[in-house]
Amino acid sequence: MKKLFSYLMVAAVALMAACGPAEEDPTPAEKNFYGFVMDNADVAAIGNDQYVVQIYENNEEGYTVRLISALVTIPGVTDGVIPEGTYELAEGEIGDNGNYIKGSYYENGIAEVPYTILFSEGELEVKHTADGYRLTIWNANGFDAETGNAANGTECRYEGDLEVYGTHYPIIDNAAYAIYLGQYTETAYCWIFEAYVAANVYYDIYILSESDNYEAGIPSGKYPMVVTGAPGTALPTYVANNQYNGSMMLVEDESGVNLYDMLRGGEVTVVNNGDGTYEVSVNYYNYFNIPYSTSYSGDVAHYDDSKAEELTFTPTAAELYWVGDSVWVVSVQDTAFTYGGTNYGFAADLYCINDATATFEAGLASGKYTVATTSADPFTFFPTMEDSDGYPTASMIYMTNANYLYDYISTGELTVTNNGNDNYKFEFVKVGGESYVFSGTYEGDVEVIDATAAATAVSAKAPLKANIKQMGEKRNIAKDVPARGFRK
Repeated sequence: MKKLFSYLMVAAVALMAACGPAEEDPTPAEKNFYGFVMDNADVAAIGNDQYVVQIYENNEEGYTVRLISALVTIPGVTDGVIPEGTYELAEGEIGDNGNYIKGSYYENGIAEVPYTILFSEGELEVKHTADGYRLTIWNANGFDAETGNAANGTECRYEGDLEVYGTHYPIIDNAAYAIYLGQYTETAYCWIFEAYVAANVYYDIYILSESDNYEAGIPSGKYPMVVTGAPGTALPTYVANNQYNGSMMLVEDESGVNLYDMLRGGEVTVVNNGDGTYEVSVNYYNYFNIPYSTSYSGDVAHYDDSKAEELTFTPTAAELYWVGDSVWVVSVQDTAFTYGGTNYGFAADLYCINDATATFEAGLASGKYTVATTSADPFTFFPTMEDSDGYPTASMIYMTNANYLYDYISTGELTVTNNGNDNYKFEFVKVGGESYVFSGTYEGDVEVIDATAAATAVSAKAPLKANIKQMGEKRNIAKDVPARGFRK
């Protein structure tokens, strides 16, 4: 019996060898996906077969609250179609000036403590579907950018249509300006290179030079974007006092001048041909850390904005507001004032300080009032200040026919002659700020209002202007995170 059993085993083994292994299933099983699904994705083509694939989630107001950005190399893209395949994620790292991110990363803005993960490895899987694409980030490992702690296993997926767009902005409006601001820091002088992408969309690039020679124009050179204030650099977009400052992409419409996109880091190259023409190229990282480029070649108009422009006005109405604590507000208007052929109108409010004996009955004392610098001394007036939201308050010069400031007030003088019986002479001498200073005289009867009286209705004509924009001054744009679509 044992011998017969051995023969049977040998026969079975021989039969198995003849048949070979069992045939495998030609369709491999799908990997289990345990990550989170996002509702948007798009792809930026940045050149050299490199693409930034961004998968993100927006809130109800359209702002991006979670985002995975994958820098990958994808050869063979034609007609904007991303081939199926699996692509390695480039490592993520903080950019040169610490203000932006290169490579692949994850940002979570809705966690109790928002965080950023820089990826050191991971994969992007691309599959085509009936609805377009299925993009999956598999096993992205890295570390928290702030703490350095390991953060592994990030996975996400997007299914749907996909847009591939370019990242070059040509200057299509053929208009560029070089605006000289003068001394900007102790060692640097500032130019703004302003160039238009469209009729109402333009770049303001702040370039710092050691030269104060306005006639020579912007010096040739390469200017890295860093916030040091040193000559030979350009200022990226940065936030100070709750305001955006520095180089930006801006849009001007009926609501005023607003932030279109940020320039968070990069480099500006300037070639000054010495005949009023330039070649300027800008390579930068925008709000979503995507590298963009733009360039301009041609004539550049030069403007010296280092000295305030001197303008005159002729006020036809004047009011005085007593606000108590020795403070009077002188308010004058010239509704016919024009600038550049446009009737903007003119108004000025100066918060003037008398001494402690001042009263409503005595009126505003005669004398010369200058800008208060360090304290509220008698016979001074407050300069323009900002409230906690960054809006101008106290003394200011603004338009009567539009919701704009001409400029903050930081200089000038007001001579007051109190003739009695609510009759005054107000002489404004170069009152204004960096961009404009105004001079003008009013003499005659003045409406005097006790703004401390509870029954006085002053809200319609109160001199405190809370939501006034600033004409021509593009360095202080109200802080607001741009919506996702702004950067396309």
